[in-house]
Amino acid sequence: MPRRPLPPYIAVTLSLLIVAATAGLWLRQYLEESKNPAATSQNFEHANPRRLVSKTTEAVAPTTESADPKDAAPGHSIPNERVLSFAAESDYRAFLANLPDDVHVVASNQRLLSVRIKVPERFDPSQLPPNAQDDPNYTLLTPLPVATDTLAADRAFGSSALRFMGALDPNNAGGQGVKIAVLDTGIRNHTTLDSDKLTQIGFSAPHDYLSHGTAVASLIAGQEGVGIAPQAELIGIQVLDTDGIGDAFTLAKAIVQAVDEGANIINMSLGSYGTNQALSNAVAYAESQGVVLVASAGNESVAALPYPAAYESVIAVSAIDAEGHPTSFSNQSASVDIAAPGVGVYAAWDDENWTSFTGTSAAAPYVSGAIASLSSALDITASEAAELLLANANDSGLPGVDVQLGRGYVDLTRSYNSNTSYTDLALADIYLAHTDGPEDQYTIHLTAQNRGTETIPAAVLSYTLPNGITQEIYLGSLEPGQSASQSLPANVSELSLGLEISANVVTRSYEPDTIPENNLRSSNLSIPEE
Repeated sequence: MPRRPLPPYIAVTLSLLIVAATAGLWLRQYLEESKNPAATSQNFEHANPRRLVSKTTEAVAPTTESADPKDAAPGHSIPNERVLSFAAESDYRAFLANLPDDVHVVASNQRLLSVRIKVPERFDPSQLPPNAQDDPNYTLLTPLPVATDTLAADRAFGSSALRFMGALDPNNAGGQGVKIAVLDTGIRNHTTLDSDKLTQIGFSAPHDYLSHGTAVASLIAGQEGVGIAPQAELIGIQVLDTDGIGDAFTLAKAIVQAVDEGANIINMSLGSYGTNQALSNAVAYAESQGVVLVASAGNESVAALPYPAAYESVIAVSAIDAEGHPTSFSNQSASVDIAAPGVGVYAAWDDENWTSFTGTSAAAPYVSGAIASLSSALDITASEAAELLLANANDSGLPGVDVQLGRGYVDLTRSYNSNTSYTDLALADIYLAHTDGPEDQYTIHLTAQNRGTETIPAAVLSYTLPNGITQEIYLGSLEPGQSASQSLPANVSELSLGLEISANVVTRSYEPDTIPENNLRSSNLSIPEE
């Protein structure tokens, strides 16, 4: 699906000073922390008899200043490994039949016409066939963990995420007849998952790191109000090892396997800041078969996306908090497509336990499940459901399609009702953003959106400032899904004690507003916590 040629909003890059040894040390520490989350006493609405045992985040990598995102921990090239990809099957077979003496084949895939090889440190690359695409192989991880202090301004969802997204209530039939492949750490047979609807492929012996994949799976197909598509069939394919590390070539093979197993949707809550031709070929193969690919945007707070989210044909998902606002940890890029709940959502963990799950790893499965739910409820293909979900996203944060949330966040109610005639003008958000330039300058964005199915010929925005003065702005005509906004300047002195602002939108049309309760908002704005 096409990308929007928007400029990045925040230019944050990674440092050339990080060396492989430092990244390796940090990575080992991250893996230990992510596999052993700290206990918490946080309570959840309607949580009993389920037991919350942990608060799990996936968080921000150290802020650095490198020009190349591949210097981040997920995405180092694997020493002495190459991935060769061929254009013709005859060349692929000829290479396997006539291997150079010092080359060891780690894995191969005929569908991809690609070979993963190991070579010695002192290897002459001229021994490799000139007709092959020669690429590095890159490390693959789940998104990095989110620091607790980073979440100070992000409000948790708890068990309210499905209601926030407008999932059907009850949601018992969601996803029926749809197969979703979860490419992750593996999935435990948790009590919330229907074992009859779970196929597990390529697992090693059970280990603690299966919990990440279990959490992801529960948000898709957890029973009794946990998952967004509880009747979906899951295909769990383990692409990360017992240390939570994988590689881009293995991910490519898993995508092919998922397609061949009949998956309609592939969820990938993982990423790498390096890619190769084999992974590109796998993504293209899935797209050619009508399979929808969904991937997390990453939690590194950088202006770049990891692969596979960075691919044009993959739906890249960022995270919002319970206010519908962009999170402080999600990566930003013109390639972000949509957002979903990703702060403190209620998810499965271990065999019977539960966790407060934070990160774009949580947001991606909600999008995968929402697509499955639409596909089954409306009897349309997964590709059609994906387009419908994107077209009916709710604007939030920066106005319009942007680098934070793409088209906006998931609204299943709008998607279900897309063939119904109704008028709905909404005050989408009152959002405070730092202004490019002086550090003490901010911008308040008052955004209105046409969330109905009919054109609104005349939309009017009014807002009231603390001094009691009310201004009225004519926004003009809005097509379905279109947004319009008014920007107001604000500085640190105005925000230091809190700036109360309220706004209202009305439609000057012959048709009444079907949902007038979303016309008005009020917010007390203050300087965002760093």
